[in-house]
Amino acid sequence: MLHRIVQPGWEMIQKYARMKFGEIEVACPYYMYTILRGLSARVSIGKGFPEEIVEETNVLALVNKVDLTKMSAEGIRSFMVTKSIGIDCSGYIAHVLHAVHGKRFFRSLTDDSFGAIFLRFRPFQKINVHLLRKSGTAIDYRACEPEDVIVTRGGKHALLVIETKRDDNGTLKAIQYTHSTLYFKQNGVRFGSIEIVDQSKPLEQQRWIEGQAHMVESLQEENYTYQGYVEDVAKNGVYRLSIE
Repeated sequence: MLHRIVQPGWEMIQKYARMKFGEIEVACPYYMYTILRGLSARVSIGKGFPEEIVEETNVLALVNKVDLTKMSAEGIRSFMVTKSIGIDCSGYIAHVLHAVHGKRFFRSLTDDSFGAIFLRFRPFQKINVHLLRKSGTAIDYRACEPEDVIVTRGGKHALLVIETKRDDNGTLKAIQYTHSTLYFKQNGVRFGSIEIVDQSKPLEQQRWIEGQAHMVESLQEENYTYQGYVEDVAKNGVYRLSIE
């Protein structure tokens, strides 16, 4: 039995994983800017819609007299990275969940800090992993479903569950996730999976597989995502937002 994220969420994921520059498709790179967060435009702090990111890339290419049509996908990605254009992990998750739930997603967030006023008027700019985690409820990984969030790196990074596979008895067999990450040679939007090899063991003792943006398994690099989960593991886990 496969449970997948609903179509609007999947379509938003594809907009980031396959950004179009003419006939070339580019996986959005990672970028996060924290100074004066909430006061800057979305696209300049790693929180932009995919259309905004593509537009800003085209504008900067024009200003810098760079012809993107003559560049490879990796060349365009490199240009984006040098110009600090991309999406961070929480911004990526927020846009996908907003595509599914609209304003209900933001109403599910809990922020009792001074920055709550900015969350109301500039919601994407104020999203971070701490807020996603605080607004969610920790659940057993065996109960996870699409739209749940896996917090890693001691609360500094997050993955979005987009598919779960269960056997006929409802036992979890695999989790597929997506995230935007600084790590790996090809940073940015990526996919991965966790094969549940032993239900009696915790999530960090299952088989973690990390892939490229188009779901091609990569065996040539260290699995930084797994390393991030075992880093300060007591602060990590699976969280479910209450979206009503």
